[in-house]
Amino acid sequence: MMAHARPPWGMLAILVVAAILSFVDRQILSLLVEPIKRDLHIDDFAMGLLAGPAFAIFYAVAGIPLGWLADRVDRGRLMAAGIAAWSIMTALSGFAANFAHLFIARIGVGVGEATLGPAAHSIIADRFDKARLPLAMSIYGTGVALGAGFAFALGGQVVALASGPARALPLVGNLAPWQLTFVLVGLPGLLVALALALIVRDPRDRLVGARPAPFAGLGDFWRSRRSLILLYITGVSLLGAAGFANLLWLPSVFVRNFGWSAPQIGTVIGLMLMTLGVGGVLLCGVIATRIVRGGRSDGALIVTAGAAIVSVPFAFSTLMPDATTTLLLVAPGILVSSAYVGLGPAIVQAATPPELRGRIAAFALMITGLLSMIVGPVGVGALTSLVFGDPHKVGLSLAILSVIFYASGAACLLAARGAYRGVIAAQSA
Repeated sequence: MMAHARPPWGMLAILVVAAILSFVDRQILSLLVEPIKRDLHIDDFAMGLLAGPAFAIFYAVAGIPLGWLADRVDRGRLMAAGIAAWSIMTALSGFAANFAHLFIARIGVGVGEATLGPAAHSIIADRFDKARLPLAMSIYGTGVALGAGFAFALGGQVVALASGPARALPLVGNLAPWQLTFVLVGLPGLLVALALALIVRDPRDRLVGARPAPFAGLGDFWRSRRSLILLYITGVSLLGAAGFANLLWLPSVFVRNFGWSAPQIGTVIGLMLMTLGVGGVLLCGVIATRIVRGGRSDGALIVTAGAAIVSVPFAFSTLMPDATTTLLLVAPGILVSSAYVGLGPAIVQAATPPELRGRIAAFALMITGLLSMIVGPVGVGALTSLVFGDPHKVGLSLAILSVIFYASGAACLLAARGAYRGVIAAQSA
């Protein structure tokens, strides 16, 4: 491990900004569900496809070669190129005239965003020792909560500002409010890409010497950690499925059942994510770091599983009869449910040799991302449309699946503790 006596907190701050941007561009779709359905004449199942497979499949598949690149090239420049690509594709989503156009644009966003995770996870693990790694990854993970919060709060305000009749733009013609929202959210990413390319530099000794073959060492890694990998992937995928399902469908619960507007619920949920979500991710990172420093190498697993168990009762929030009671239960749920966002990557990187970090991060993100982003959003949409046949039952669908996901995910992670302790002990020997 390339652990520095003085951790590069400035570099970490820039990566948090990049993570915020990725989630803003990814999650802005959640606030635009109803107008997109209306204008493109699609149902909840089709929206689930746009939020899940259109993004997740290509995000996951592209991550494999990009993870290999992260073990070979300057990771700062690689991440900058990815940010530029997904920002352009987000803006192009605003010109979609039908389901197919938007599906293709979402594919482009997924491919671009696939550059960030493997490169960021591996460079953070190179620069922070194992005792600090849970906290460092949790700080990076706050970018997810902040990004989702900005997507809801600021995105809701963008929707409000862009509401009304179609707007005419020079050279492109008329755009509906939701189309203009994609354009306004996507273009600023080009400035962030430029800043990251100029500021973040890869440690020079990562870029010299032998270059790894695409699959060098991966077979041995799989054979020596098979049970741990399977339990980890299943557990984190289930927790991610609950997270993505709530991010997509919770606003629709308020719009459909309580008569709220998208900007109203976007602002409320956004503020909760930026305060309670960020606080929860950081708190779990601090607790896990203290446990690891106290001699328990499985501290990140313990905290992630415990947070998932505590999340179960709050999953019933979407069954409440009024908006106030629902929000009172949503708030603590947001505080405890996102521990996996920062601690999941810390678990992976602590158990991975330095020369494999980019590729293993890519594989982990591919499988967990693919499963969580498809199973969660599509599962809720399918249960609502195909089983209940009533759009107002979206809260019931969300509650049922969230309880299953949280409980099952926690069980898998707790079962992985013994294997994880063995791997960490073997690496430290």
